[in-house]
Amino acid sequence: MNIKDKQKNKAWVVYILRCSDCSLYTGMTNNIERRFAAHNKGVAAKYTRSRRPVKLLTTSEKMGRSDAMRLEIKIKKLPKAKKIAALEKTAGRDRRRMSARIGLPPPIRSRAGLHKVRLAMTEEVPKNLICQECPNGCNLTLEWENAENIFIAGNKCARGIVYAARIIRKEKKAHIHAREETPLFSKETLQVVADCWHVRLKKLRHDISIQGSPERSVFRVVLENENGKLFVLEQVPPKSLDLKRKIAGTLDFLSGKNLARIQPYLAADKGKHVIKYKNGFWQMIPFVPGVLLDRRKYMYEKWRGPVLANFLIELRRKSLDLPFLDPSKAFSLKDYLYKLIREINLYNKDIKDEIKDIDAFLKRNFMPAYEKLPVTFCHGDYHPMNIIWSADDIKCVIDWEFSGYKSEIYDAANLIGCVGVEDPQSLTGDLVKSFIADMKRAKIISNISWRYLVEFIIALRFAWLSEWLRRRDTEMIRLELDYMRLLIENKSSLQKAWP
Repeated sequence: MNIKDKQKNKAWVVYILRCSDCSLYTGMTNNIERRFAAHNKGVAAKYTRSRRPVKLLTTSEKMGRSDAMRLEIKIKKLPKAKKIAALEKTAGRDRRRMSARIGLPPPIRSRAGLHKVRLAMTEEVPKNLICQECPNGCNLTLEWENAENIFIAGNKCARGIVYAARIIRKEKKAHIHAREETPLFSKETLQVVADCWHVRLKKLRHDISIQGSPERSVFRVVLENENGKLFVLEQVPPKSLDLKRKIAGTLDFLSGKNLARIQPYLAADKGKHVIKYKNGFWQMIPFVPGVLLDRRKYMYEKWRGPVLANFLIELRRKSLDLPFLDPSKAFSLKDYLYKLIREINLYNKDIKDEIKDIDAFLKRNFMPAYEKLPVTFCHGDYHPMNIIWSADDIKCVIDWEFSGYKSEIYDAANLIGCVGVEDPQSLTGDLVKSFIADMKRAKIISNISWRYLVEFIIALRFAWLSEWLRRRDTEMIRLELDYMRLLIENKSSLQKAWP
């Protein structure tokens, strides 16, 4: 089932601009000539206002508004070098008639022609990349010292350098350097730390990638012991000590209840999960290998829906009576939204009007009903990228930093929202529908919570919007706002499509 398109007049196009600093801007419009002129006058978007003049690189074929919004979201999530090629695939006959009026170059039909455009783009400074080696990737800044040397800043681990090198070297031979060295410890130091868990270090496995957000630790590395077993050793930020101890205790409790698909942290002497060595705090956990998630198609794979639901069902049943968490102090998404929207109105006035419309939608029914939604223990950041997968099941659910008591629909809404932002059409795909069907059969979520599922998904997207605002990532800010509008416009269609 397709998400409906209320705009029957198919006059919308997605376009890509090249700004004066050689960055790209992706947008959508139903009047490309007027919109292009507005960008160059500085009245179309805050991002392009300070990056004029802009050039129109390419447009899509004409389509309905919802289709254009979905395509815009898809293009914005692509690496810079792939955006033009992806949009060129949709270009239709209208391109040539339009080009005479606004100076748009003809479509790049050959791979060689496209290569020249991409190559020219890689020679400009500055540029940015979102590292996709980790689920919540770092914002990498690329600075070209000369034609042969590129310096990378913003990486939290060595994987940022590896990712940038792979993207850049598709187009140009160059030497990639880190602007700042990733914090390193000698093997001898790490051996002393590992000894606290009676792990005899044989070698450091820098060649093994660690899944999960690198921003939640100061340093982490895979260790191999004398028996060939692998462990992740992680240095903990001092400000996160209480949280890390609470997470370790929670996983211990759930493991004691025989909850599958989790990996507790190792306890050192006297049962401590976090130990201090010199001025640092450390914890260790067995390394869990997995199968890389294919982000191009996973959101349509039906088998993932039931296994994702099964974990949440078991988590609900095994998390009753957690000894050190108080349900009366549950996280209030409602209070979080009110605070965030006030801050946006003060400091992000360029999106104030759009936020006002979304806020009005949530205030209509969702906000008054929020206090009636039951609470339960939730993972807090449950989505496919926070899971270590096997070929046909979940091996381990990771990144419990946001776990705690929340509205019972929280994890389900976050999962569906994260699947849908990859490709909005997947909101009515087999993964989402099978997930919802199994969750409803288990009867662990009340009818009132299901009634507000779409609203809850939209409300949770504000947490992601907050992250992009913090990073000043204009494209991802635009993507989130477009996604929220798409959900609002298609609420009825989604509710009819879901079990």
